[in-house]
Amino acid sequence: TIANMKLISAQVLKAEKESAKRRETAHFSVYFTPRKTVICERILEESGVLGSVQLDEYPLWLIPFEEDVLSLELDSVFNEVAVEKDFSSLYDVASAIVQLEKVCGVIPRVRGKGNSSKVVSGLIQRLAVENNLASTSPASSQIDTLVLLDRSVDFFSPMCTQLTYEGLIDEMLGINNGLVEVPVSASAAAAAAASGAGAKQQQGLRKGKKMALNSSDVLFRELRDLNFGSVGPKLRNKTMNMKEEYKEINSRTFSEVHQFVKKLNIMPVLDRHTELASLIQERSAMDEGFLRRLRCEQDLLDGRGIDAACEYAEQLMFGEKESMESVLRLISLVSLVNSGVPKKYFDTLRWGFLHLYGFESLSSLQAIQASGLIKKYEGGRNAFPQLKKAFRLIVDEADDANPSDISFVYSGYAPLSCRLVDAALKPGGLANDEAVRIIPGPQFSFEQQYSESKGNGAGREANTLQNQMGE
Repeated sequence: TIANMKLISAQVLKAEKESAKRRETAHFSVYFTPRKTVICERILEESGVLGSVQLDEYPLWLIPFEEDVLSLELDSVFNEVAVEKDFSSLYDVASAIVQLEKVCGVIPRVRGKGNSSKVVSGLIQRLAVENNLASTSPASSQIDTLVLLDRSVDFFSPMCTQLTYEGLIDEMLGINNGLVEVPVSASAAAAAAASGAGAKQQQGLRKGKKMALNSSDVLFRELRDLNFGSVGPKLRNKTMNMKEEYKEINSRTFSEVHQFVKKLNIMPVLDRHTELASLIQERSAMDEGFLRRLRCEQDLLDGRGIDAACEYAEQLMFGEKESMESVLRLISLVSLVNSGVPKKYFDTLRWGFLHLYGFESLSSLQAIQASGLIKKYEGGRNAFPQLKKAFRLIVDEADDANPSDISFVYSGYAPLSCRLVDAALKPGGLANDEAVRIIPGPQFSFEQQYSESKGNGAGREANTLQNQMGE
């Protein structure tokens, strides 16, 4: 980033002065990931340090966080594209996909929706030709379809509260790079203080303990995608089964006892998830504010409660001193489902936002408005009711315990992006789907040329790679 370049320049200049005093020669190397940019080199040049540093690239590309989750960790893509109109990061996205194709084979079918996705698809085709992928990549492709979606095609879903086990952990505590920091209970902190624990140990307790959340944790793999209402019964059943097996241990054979002892390894994991689920339960089901937020969101998605949601946003700001992010998510949802915030509330909410969070938040508010997340209602057609009907986004009788539809993740609302992936995998893709035309931005479908080996794909399930631009 520009800020990093300025910081590096200052450090190099300072180090050079110190080295000159000691009559030593200092050597500096700067590595860019995933690639060098002209503007960064120019900043180094203007600072007078370009000749003193060796520049190189470290293309980290896709980082595997899970067996089925890869990330470029470019968390500023949406802001760069939608607000700053800087499209350079789209080249990095396309390059990463082409690097994957070099390993897994050319992806034969590409489907997508959105302006950024269209740019990336064009870059993929260009880079495929430049790298001669059709002849140099593996003959048998391991990925059948690539689905490219802009973040802007589905702003609704990230503004709603996630209701799966993993989703609520992220909402309440925040998951960063597969880690969550679990706060230590007040009783545990008090016990540590009473036992004369050292200052460092007590400070560590105040910070909480970090817990890895990924599929290597067998129990988390089983719980992560469940609606939170199903997690408690699942944990109780596992605990009861372990107790029942322990009672019958005397009547078991040696091999059965050995198998039971192996199962005991899951007990610490079971304790951790029981503790974590209890904490989430306290902060959600027992919190009237949380339940009111959910009701407000569900009313908005159902097409009612606009005025009530705006008044609730004012209460969150002035009455409950909620975080800036929480308030912005609610106001954004109002704007998205209503094609704008009602005029009688827009200026009041904007003034209140700046008054409470300070004028330093003005740039954030302007960026959000520039991205299209929040705007003043000026009349005109509201596309959300059509989208709801066309893609069946609201499922009234969703079974959260035994789900047969993706709507269980929000207890009745099906993420639009998931519906678009379903549509993209149908014959013809998105190009000829009339319902998709309701969403702004181009849709496209095309086939990539590749050398298919005999029996390609035989005996395996179809694999789809879905890329969300700006996620």
